[in-house]
Amino acid sequence: MMEQEDRAIFPWLQGLILATFLFLVGQLSQAQVAISSIPPANGGVVEVCSGSTILFTNQTPINLLNGPTSFDWEVDEVLLFTTSGPISYHFDAPGTYEVELAIVTQDGEVDLGSASITVVVGEAPPLIPTLGTGNSCTELDTLGGIPTFQTQSGSSCLCQTSSMGPAISLQGTNLYPTGTISQIYWGGPGNISNGGTSPFTTQSNFPTANTSLTTFPGQITTNGHYSTPGSYNLVHVVQFPGGCTYSNYYVMSWGAALIDQCANASQSVCSPLDYAVCFDSQAPGTTYIIEWGDGQSETIAYPNLPVFPNVLGHTYAPTCGENSSESSAYSITITAENACELQSTVNTQGPIYVSTPPVTEMEFFPGNTICQFDEVSIVNATQPGFEASPSGCTEDYIWAWEI
Repeated sequence: MMEQEDRAIFPWLQGLILATFLFLVGQLSQAQVAISSIPPANGGVVEVCSGSTILFTNQTPINLLNGPTSFDWEVDEVLLFTTSGPISYHFDAPGTYEVELAIVTQDGEVDLGSASITVVVGEAPPLIPTLGTGNSCTELDTLGGIPTFQTQSGSSCLCQTSSMGPAISLQGTNLYPTGTISQIYWGGPGNISNGGTSPFTTQSNFPTANTSLTTFPGQITTNGHYSTPGSYNLVHVVQFPGGCTYSNYYVMSWGAALIDQCANASQSVCSPLDYAVCFDSQAPGTTYIIEWGDGQSETIAYPNLPVFPNVLGHTYAPTCGENSSESSAYSITITAENACELQSTVNTQGPIYVSTPPVTEMEFFPGNTICQFDEVSIVNATQPGFEASPSGCTEDYIWAWEI
């Protein structure tokens, strides 16, 4: 009887374990890709006024991104961006939109799935909230269609005094309806001396007596909000009483443009493979000009610079030729520019040596078809290629016979 009961229970237990496993796998699959938004989504839905710009950020854990990775951002199934982000999108007309990020890694071998946020766009707001500059070293420009705050003073992209940082002002606050709430998502931390370290700060008590505000929570003085120079994503979110929420996206750039490269593992490459340049991150409002050192160049603007785990590859001609004893080399120059007209940032990488691999060949005498007990001579006719290095070019190689 016991044996019969055990046999009856076992399939039921086995089915339960299998169902639990499949459920957990399904949950893991669904949770792999994650995105967030500013203004934040509530239950996967963001509601804004028409004319708003929303910032979307990829929150997928970096350890899941193995090797070459494709990032497909779609709005209502229309592919708009193919970078890791953050990306901003302007919603001009009322309606309901689906914003989705799908990620596939390792040349299409691992599909991590997708994540989406629903955006519900209502009528136009009662007024369009705007930001302006808050001190003498901050300028407002438009770069790539995005309003950009840039510090620039004298001959430098930094401010004239150490106590002054980039500062903004809330414009037209005397027209904000009673009960309006203004939130500044700073995109970077401040410190206690300039208003705190919260991700966003809130201002209410509208309308104001003045037409604009330069002193408010998060920016208690015109010294600005940020702790250190850098480039930041800033989003202004305004909640109107009994109405919609309006948001607009800005770039806040303090100082010259940034170049944040990965540590490349090697300064050599074997032709015809690409030499790969790796970037850990890119800065909003920045344009990157890459001179490959062989007369070719390319210009990439944010957010289109590939960042880890993706790389930027370039194919070079070999640095050794026939009868070469000395190896030439290539040097890469990367220039980063932002809205500051006074300074650009330059980084060089190299020297880079490009070798050519051996090409195995054999010659058979009298031929590769013989009679039994006849002999054939096999001669190594390999084209050795060149190994390029700072010490020169060499045709040395090793080989082994297998019969």
